[in-house]
Amino acid sequence: MRLTTVSDDLARLRGGEPGRKWERGPDRGSLVILFTPRSGSTWLGKLLEETGVLGYPEEYLNSAMIADANRDLNAAGEYDFLCGCERSRTTDNGFFSIQTTWGEIERLSEVDFFEFFKRAHYVWLRRRDIVNQAISLLVATETGTFHRRASAENSGDTAQMILDRLSEEEVGTKLIHWIAHIVSYEAMTEIQLVTRNISPYRLYYEDFEKSADFHVAEIKQLCGVVDERRMQVDGVQKNIQDGRSELRDIFIRNNRGALKALEAIRPPMVY
Repeated sequence: MRLTTVSDDLARLRGGEPGRKWERGPDRGSLVILFTPRSGSTWLGKLLEETGVLGYPEEYLNSAMIADANRDLNAAGEYDFLCGCERSRTTDNGFFSIQTTWGEIERLSEVDFFEFFKRAHYVWLRRRDIVNQAISLLVATETGTFHRRASAENSGDTAQMILDRLSEEEVGTKLIHWIAHIVSYEAMTEIQLVTRNISPYRLYYEDFEKSADFHVAEIKQLCGVVDERRMQVDGVQKNIQDGRSELRDIFIRNNRGALKALEAIRPPMVY
């Protein structure tokens, strides 16, 4: 089955019309946040947006978000879409940011993403605890809730809902699938970083959770922007569903062999 491309999405949105051509504006700074699913990218993006000087880091290439991003652009193609986003989604200082995963990048059929953003600064966001990450991804995909309000769910209730829906064997199979999915995204992203000679600011969710303000300040320094305001980290909701202990315990108990095999590819799994 052919992968649906960003070009396909844009053609569908144009409805047979030619669309608008966009050109790149002056380079006033840009940031690319590469991440794996359920690694805290939405939380990071909101904190960076709160600075008021680091653009509006959204997943513009996400198939579920392209329609909204393209509403005022009516882009003729992928290059025009990226140019339009870059010109229209900046903060007052002209800075642009984008968040994306390898899965979204590989949907580009007309543009070399890394060549387009060859002058950008890069952040590479992952999680050390890939088991909790996979559990978070399982819960999100099974419930259809990828982002939530504070106190909107109870971990125990959510775990029980999953166990009511899936057998322990099915939970294990799905979690192994999501772990392999995350590992593949990590591997392909690392290949691109090495082959493109990109040295990103490497960040793990676990470290960011402990010192969000420090890492935001480091990213601002990386990008060379000035912001005198004090960021209110506590006022920005962390939109990530952490691992459910019951699901975790069941999975580890039933899948130690598979975890050991995966750990040979991606140490450490942190379980």
